[in-house]
Amino acid sequence: MSTAHVVDLKKAVPQVMAQENKPKAGNAPLPQFLSWEAPEFDTYKKSRGWHVALFGIAGLLIFITVLLENYTAAAFFGIAAAVVYLYGNKEPRVLTFAISGKGIEIAGRLYVYESLRSFWIFYEPHARRSELSLRSNKTLMPYIRIPLGSTNPVTVHALLSRFLPERKHADSVADTLSRKAGF
Repeated sequence: MSTAHVVDLKKAVPQVMAQENKPKAGNAPLPQFLSWEAPEFDTYKKSRGWHVALFGIAGLLIFITVLLENYTAAAFFGIAAAVVYLYGNKEPRVLTFAISGKGIEIAGRLYVYESLRSFWIFYEPHARRSELSLRSNKTLMPYIRIPLGSTNPVTVHALLSRFLPERKHADSVADTLSRKAGF
């Protein structure tokens, strides 16, 4: 397992941004409002092998469950394979995101700062990953992930630091597995 190179935004991002010819937060005045558009999730091209593996595993599971006369499980595996196929080939919507003094807005829905505990920015330039993670007060949906697209993570960090504490968030097992599976 390789270790991903993670950049500490407090220390290293200004140098990384300068190297990548992106604007630095530096001495420029910090905006009171920041808005951007980005796809709701990253897409990965699915190879023919991905499709063969999906339907091969589903077919094998269906075959085994039919032999065991468990037709409910066979139907479940068939439906699950169809759902995974459809979701895996779904095109993302382009959403509008905004940060203001009131809170963080995602596609018209406002998350006020009082409903959020902390934030963390996942910035891995070599893995093409730039994502804002918000820890909410909700038990069932504790983390909200927001793609930053081409937005400068240094600016996002500086603006959010005014309203929320920064706490390191870990990737969930589901996040890691879905990225490795090409979702």
